[in-house]
Amino acid sequence: MKQTSRLFGIGLSILFVILGVYVATDVSKYNPDGSMSWQNYAGIACAAFFGIVLIAALYNLIKGRPKL
Repeated sequence: MKQTSRLFGIGLSILFVILGVYVATDVSKYNPDGSMSWQNYAGIACAAFFGIVLIAALYNLIKGRPKL
C-alpha cells in the first residue's frame, strides 16, 4: 500500500472521528430530558469504529507491514 493512500485513510479516519463526536454531543442538547437518541448512539459508534481504524492505521504507518 502506498504512503499517500495510508495518509489519506488516516485523514479520513480523523474526519469521521470528529464528525462522530460532534453528532454524539450536538444532538443531545436538543433533548430536554437528557435522554440519548439514535443519533447519539450512531455518533458514538462512528467515533469508536474510526478511532480504532485510526489507531491501526497509525500503527501500520509507524511499524510497517510484515513482509512475506
